[in-house]
Amino acid sequence: MKNALVFGGTGFIGSHVVEQLILAGYAVTTPVRSTSDTAFLAGIGSRLVSIDFSDDVALRDCLQGQVLVFNCIANTAVHQSLERHRAVDVVLTKRLTEAAAKAGVHRFVQLSTVQVYGFSRPPIAVDEDFPCAPAHNYCRVALEREQVVRAVAHDAGMELVILRPVNTMGRRDSSMQAIFAGHRQGVVVIFGDGRNRWSWIDTRDVGRAMVWLGELAGAAGNTYLVKAGDTDWREIQRALDSARGQSSRLLAVPRAVAKPIAALLEAIVPYSKNLSITRFAVDVMSSQTLFDDSRIRATGYRTIYPLQEMIDECVRR
Repeated sequence: MKNALVFGGTGFIGSHVVEQLILAGYAVTTPVRSTSDTAFLAGIGSRLVSIDFSDDVALRDCLQGQVLVFNCIANTAVHQSLERHRAVDVVLTKRLTEAAAKAGVHRFVQLSTVQVYGFSRPPIAVDEDFPCAPAHNYCRVALEREQVVRAVAHDAGMELVILRPVNTMGRRDSSMQAIFAGHRQGVVVIFGDGRNRWSWIDTRDVGRAMVWLGELAGAAGNTYLVKAGDTDWREIQRALDSARGQSSRLLAVPRAVAKPIAALLEAIVPYSKNLSITRFAVDVMSSQTLFDDSRIRATGYRTIYPLQEMIDECVRR
């Protein structure tokens, strides 16, 4: 049986990577903190190893004998200081990458995000070569994380592959719960007019893409975008209506109104507190964010989950 190790397996996307690896016939090891909720991972048969991530010996031991490692660790809370974001996404990721290199790991697959491109993009699909111009701390740290992993892998001679999925939704998705909760009350609240097009993907297909790149000959040294298709918020509203068998109305908060409110909340609410609106969220929901994933499709990879099925899964959560 093939072996793989996944860092960040208790997270939203990380749990799907573990799941897809197991479905692909891998024996998966998932290092976890003692405080993590591991019920899902245990239920699908992942081997759980409780470790202190600040302990270099523990990291070395859990990586012993591994040749394929996936890193999905990230601080997904948006309203955080730059230092808090870096502590996980950059500092910890660097330690994990260095530990993997020292343990003789052959290939390291890093999960990233299209947010590294920022929001100053043309209204057409862009590919991996489009210049990165991150606009928020969350996006800047994501790009810095990529740079750190590249540097460590290059110096160690370890194969590195980076995946940048587009806007991701699916089972166990907490980021969309406000949208789903609103729809249960008959309204879908968005920022902007809802007509901006954006690329989307089911999280199960992100997991499948990570597995694909872990195995793909010739992938080393490359960065890949991946998406399932393009949509807008009005189409999402219709898909939600279909999934629940009920009608809803779209409540579109103008970008010019939402952005100043978000800026004020960020200024007065302490870090680590959840905000109902952030400038990052406004940009994500109201910007035209289209991507071209021809590079990964040229390798033979194809997504398999359509939009309505993805929304149905989210509603059934």
